[in-house]
Amino acid sequence: MSQSNIALFSVKLGCYENNNAALHEGLFNFCQFLERNNKGRELSNRGGFQSNDLEIVDVVQDFVQFFLKPSFDRYLMDDFLFSEARLEIQNMWANINYKYSYNTPHIHPGSDFAFVYYVKVPENSGELIFHHPSQSISYSKFFTSDKQTKYTSANSVEHVVQPIEGHVYVLLSYLMHI
Repeated sequence: MSQSNIALFSVKLGCYENNNAALHEGLFNFCQFLERNNKGRELSNRGGFQSNDLEIVDVVQDFVQFFLKPSFDRYLMDDFLFSEARLEIQNMWANINYKYSYNTPHIHPGSDFAFVYYVKVPENSGELIFHHPSQSISYSKFFTSDKQTKYTSANSVEHVVQPIEGHVYVLLSYLMHI
């Protein structure tokens, strides 16, 4: 008897470390400046601070050029076998969440990819949680039962990532996350 399993429609999460301490520190200082000097807005955030869309200048431009773009190119090569693609940023903002602050589940419509960069990750801070791309799986008795002995990418309704300071997470924009 012949037997095989074929993985269909894989969803990849890229994770890349920023080894440029000066760039990382510059982003931290920039985020603090934004919070002190701007009212911000409320979109997916509840509590905390979310900046308005950022201009891609100064430290933000350096971050995009020297870290985000190379990370994106690596993600495309590793997971999609593209040698390079043009990175077009539609919008970018900063979030600062404090104790009891959080983000609601959201996607990034109108984009192909999204990025989440962690400037600071205090002890006992929140997680980055991804929901299965099929909305209907959360209504399935099979996938929501307590019969699984181990959770895998094939049988999980959500995937939890413990964020790491100085790392960017690259994801497909339709992937619901909080």
